[in-house]
Amino acid sequence: MKLRVKVLLMVIASILLLTPIASAVDSSHAAAKEEAVKHIDPYRFLVYDQAGNPLKGSMLQSDGVWYAPLSFIAERLGGKVEYLDNGSQARILMPGKQEIQTAAARAFAVASDQSILAITGQKSASGHPVTPIGGQRGEFYVPYDFFSTALDIPIQVTEEGTHKVVTIGDVPKAANTIDTSKLVSLESKAVVRVNGVELPRQGSVYEVDGILYVPIATPVWEMGGKMEQGYTVEDIRNWDSSLSRFRLANEQVIESRLNDSVIKVSGKPTAIYTAQKKAEDGQPISAPVLQINNNMYVPYDFYQSISKYPVEVRKEAQKQIIYVGKIPASKPAYDLPYKPPYGWMPPKIKSKATNDMNKNLKILQEELYFHQMFFIPYGNPSGQRAESYAIRVNTGTKPAVLASIYFKYWSGGEDDPESDKIPYVARELFKFFLPNKGENLFKILDDGYNGQDVSQYVDKVFTLDGRSILIREYKRTLTMAGGVEVFIGKPGMRFDKNLNTINTTKK
Repeated sequence: MKLRVKVLLMVIASILLLTPIASAVDSSHAAAKEEAVKHIDPYRFLVYDQAGNPLKGSMLQSDGVWYAPLSFIAERLGGKVEYLDNGSQARILMPGKQEIQTAAARAFAVASDQSILAITGQKSASGHPVTPIGGQRGEFYVPYDFFSTALDIPIQVTEEGTHKVVTIGDVPKAANTIDTSKLVSLESKAVVRVNGVELPRQGSVYEVDGILYVPIATPVWEMGGKMEQGYTVEDIRNWDSSLSRFRLANEQVIESRLNDSVIKVSGKPTAIYTAQKKAEDGQPISAPVLQINNNMYVPYDFYQSISKYPVEVRKEAQKQIIYVGKIPASKPAYDLPYKPPYGWMPPKIKSKATNDMNKNLKILQEELYFHQMFFIPYGNPSGQRAESYAIRVNTGTKPAVLASIYFKYWSGGEDDPESDKIPYVARELFKFFLPNKGENLFKILDDGYNGQDVSQYVDKVFTLDGRSILIREYKRTLTMAGGVEVFIGKPGMRFDKNLNTINTTKK
């Protein structure tokens, strides 16, 4: 009787290996299960790559079962996974082991000797058969104990704080680990500049065991990305402070968790390696996401390897400058008496103003570091433009007025070098509207802000480059911020001191 059963199983296995694998469970249940996948993380996997780098990452949970990424883990252990039938089947080849096949929505695996293998000892909450999950954005997920039950690879489950860590495979005697207790602030010795903007104090650089760590969030915002977590009812209900999720400008979504060295890039598990520190074989080592001062930090080369941003590190004036995004071709030259933070490159306007202010504002954003209609010396990490901008460019509200430029203040001095960017940007802004006479207008404002008498230009209309110009000064009061506003006329039109159009048509 046992011989008949074995023969029957061998026949079934042969059919399964030679033909497309049929689903062994209700396909509607399989679809519902994929919909129910939760990206929460009381369980994490840990695997060591061939060089001894620890790689820890998130699992998926569905119907009470915890799943780990098959390809990512198998490849780190020296194996290979091939996908068949549009990714619904997986052929697994591990060193020194026989070939194993499994499939999404099938509750067992088949070995090359035609034996049928269990895939998990976990039980589903619903009582349905436990099966792998395919179609998770380029990755195939299996129950974490699939590696022990089907592939005969050792696993070990340990407690780590509020989490369980499943170590898959052997632990090397000499692993490449980072001592996170060796943390030093480099606030006065290193800075990050994103598109020319120095990160604020909450973006300070830290050295961790010889590796420069930088914040992950602020550079993403400065490079046109946005936060993904926290805007849905489900996110708020399942809020996890250890998780960050950002959408880059190229629409890739980066999901990272504290203390993990494996993140998800548009759903695909991706290891974080840093070339700042090398293993004995000269290869980069893995590096975890860390929390420093309530911000998530990563090695600076994360920007280049994961986010695909241009990155360069230079030693300038006893400081390390980590450039991200726009990288200056040479050391900056400051030809005005104002001294912005060393390493900041004054922008140069390339375009000329049009009569379409929507187009003009877009040019200012691309060429002069503007955020919408504002220039903010400190960048825009918080989005609180009303409090932090120095220059505001508005569309003219009268027919003859093209634009108004409001200056809340002009410079910062030694205590506020970031604000010393303003005159450099103002000069290029005036050149944008007045290509031939922008320097003249800049000199008037610069002289006025430095105590020279420019009363002949204030509250009086004059002409530069064929355009009417009006400068108004607002005194600071309890209810008014004060400042200076410059009105720029449209070409071929004139206005008076009340900004009303002057009819120049000859009778």
